[in-house]
Amino acid sequence: KGRTSMYDLSYNNQSGGTVIKDQKSFYYVNNNQLYVSDLNQLDNSEVLIDDCVGYLSIKNHVLYYCDSNYNYQAYDLNKKTTTQILENIYYPVIKGNEVYYQLDQDDESLYCYDLTTKENKKLNDETTYDITIDGKYVYYLSKDDQEKYSLKRMNLEDEKVETIYNEQCEFFINNQFIYLSNGSQILQMNKENLENNFTYYDNDKLLVSKEEIEWLCKNCFKQKYLELLENYKMELTEKYIEAGYVYDEFFGMN
Repeated sequence: KGRTSMYDLSYNNQSGGTVIKDQKSFYYVNNNQLYVSDLNQLDNSEVLIDDCVGYLSIKNHVLYYCDSNYNYQAYDLNKKTTTQILENIYYPVIKGNEVYYQLDQDDESLYCYDLTTKENKKLNDETTYDITIDGKYVYYLSKDDQEKYSLKRMNLEDEKVETIYNEQCEFFINNQFIYLSNGSQILQMNKENLENNFTYYDNDKLLVSKEEIEWLCKNCFKQKYLELLENYKMELTEKYIEAGYVYDEFFGMN
């Protein structure tokens, strides 16, 4: 009861953002109408807004949503007034005083709108779907001219873009991991170490992929093997010296 986390809000928006709650009320979309229920009386609900398809957010007693034309509206919960903020947008997510969204008429590119200054800024020049904000990163799915999807993330501080996964997928992020579903398996990736993430779930079992095993062999097991070999070599050397053998005759070289 109370706050909705940024992770929950972003994942909810990937599915259309049709539910949200604040400290007192639960809001949900049904048949292009927005309903509200008291959290203590969820069986009773009433229509709050007649034209609403979703992408719900609440900030400072203002409820943000998209209408049936995907115009972004701001409904003041105290004054009961509505103000249009943006026109024809998708996947809007609010972080601080900024709205991150996909602008449909500009080839579905990523934009950022400042609610205070009214400044609108373009952030990329590629298709952007399923926008998710996590700390200094914005995650999104992109599609190239060959209809190939990739999961990417942009650093909001320097606007550098990384490609995380080169397949179409659904994804969810928590405070440590990125979870990807590509239709056949669920992958788990560490957000802070993207290069070495190859574990996945299959029938509730956490498995390690061939790529992860190769990486472990190259970067971990090989090094550990060399360390053990060196230790064993030193141990043999000491024993042969104690027995009076010449070190070079056994190992061939010093």
